[in-house]
Amino acid sequence: MGIMISLKCTKNEKHNETFLIGRGKGFPKIYQQVINSIIKGKYGEEIKQFLKENPKGAINCEYKIAQCKKCNHLERVYELSMYIPRKNYNPDKAIKRYINGYDLKTKYKKIKEYQHICPKCKCEMDIVKIKYDEYEDIVGTKKKVKCLQCDGFMKISYRGRWD
Repeated sequence: MGIMISLKCTKNEKHNETFLIGRGKGFPKIYQQVINSIIKGKYGEEIKQFLKENPKGAINCEYKIAQCKKCNHLERVYELSMYIPRKNYNPDKAIKRYINGYDLKTKYKKIKEYQHICPKCKCEMDIVKIKYDEYEDIVGTKKKVKCLQCDGFMKISYRGRWD
């Protein structure tokens, strides 16, 4: 199940965005669609080559928010970090055909982050890393999210769950 969040500017509340992040019940199908898109080259040569060289590798296909380093554009993206299995895990014995966030944390090791490119200005984007408390409530971000329309910053808040 994913979460719905809103980002509101601290200087002007009319500047706001809402995003669905995480994964929903359609995730197994989406995971395979993203992998197929990677194999076809949609996300570039580096990630395509990673899957060729690491057939037991995994990709983080959960929805995240990315922000452009130059124009501050916000976009929902697939996270796309690249992982290899930990030494004590054999993915050939797995029953399911997709890898979720829990699997990535416990059974895989991240070896490379995917570099997202802004569709507006073609500059690099950063994934917005959201901080949670022990109850999985949002408590903020690791880096301030800049407003798209002014020089303010966006306050992040939980809006609900989605599936």
